[in-house]
Amino acid sequence: MKKTAIYYSVIWLISLAIFNVITFVTPKDLGNKLEGSFWAGSVFVTVAFVAHLACAIYAFVKNDLRKTFYNLSLVRISYTGVVIMLIVGSISMTVRFIKPWVAIVACAVVLAFNIIALTKATAAAVLVSDVDARVAGETALIHKLTSEARAVLLSTNDPTLQSEAKKIYEALRYSDPTDHADLSELNWQIKGGLNAFAAAVKKEDGDLAAVEAQNLLALLESRNMQLKALKR
Repeated sequence: MKKTAIYYSVIWLISLAIFNVITFVTPKDLGNKLEGSFWAGSVFVTVAFVAHLACAIYAFVKNDLRKTFYNLSLVRISYTGVVIMLIVGSISMTVRFIKPWVAIVACAVVLAFNIIALTKATAAAVLVSDVDARVAGETALIHKLTSEARAVLLSTNDPTLQSEAKKIYEALRYSDPTDHADLSELNWQIKGGLNAFAAAVKKEDGDLAAVEAQNLLALLESRNMQLKALKR
């Protein structure tokens, strides 16, 4: 993603250079050239460009692709801010009768709304990222146990043991992955039950594996029922 930030910075520099070339190479008698409103428009447009680059770097230099995706809204909003500021700034720089204070107020209003929008987008990105992190933590246990159950299934060639292991694997796979503090004891029992079942499979003890599988399936069914009740 750092390469993307570099490429974007190059594009930004070219765009800013073009803006300044057009601004200062055009004839002096065009619009409010070098007057108060001209400088107001020029400065505010440059500020909008700088803010846009800062947002782009903030979004693209992250190594986490998911966080980069969350922050793409910052790039889009700041880009929109640049476009609007270019329009307002160009009017301030070219329309003769515009007073400097009018140009400053107009550009400041555009900048303020852009900052507010960027602040809201940043807060939303942080909130979504935090929710994702929390959900990932809440679902980690069942996902881990599902992977362990799959490993047990693949560890045996005995048809009977495979049948029992498949039941466990599918029960975990289709269980509600979310967690709850009230289920901590039951989760501990399920983890212990899976370990006991894995040990029975390793010993190739079909009778013991069947008993452990039945107990573990009952625990999983109880967990799903309790979790469903807790969500009401």
